[in-house]
Amino acid sequence: MSQSPQILAALKTLKDFERTKATTTNLIKKIVTDPSIPLGQRWELFIKSNLGESEYGILDFKSLEVLGDYIYADLDRYSTISMERLFKLVCDMKYGSEHEKLHAITSFQEEVLQKFIREFTYDW
Repeated sequence: MSQSPQILAALKTLKDFERTKATTTNLIKKIVTDPSIPLGQRWELFIKSNLGESEYGILDFKSLEVLGDYIYADLDRYSTISMERLFKLVCDMKYGSEHEKLHAITSFQEEVLQKFIREFTYDW
């Protein structure tokens, strides 16, 4: 049985969409991992794009080691955590000084961008 013209057109559109999404994802990844572009601009683009990898488990962020496991204390097991939400948690944590806070925040943003992780499912 042959497929209807609507199905064939939809399949072609889907294939075009997948190709465009892959091209766009590669472009966004190239831009957000480029340290010559200001961090705030790259972070905003990354968040708005809603692109990046989806991971599973507890992520190992070097930039969060100073916070210990406290950063994960309010997360529900098996919930999906966006990097935007985790970023807000990082910003709300208590730090020894304003300098330490700024360093932790910018280090976290840079690490997320370099890893190109959009979200993760928390499984501790």
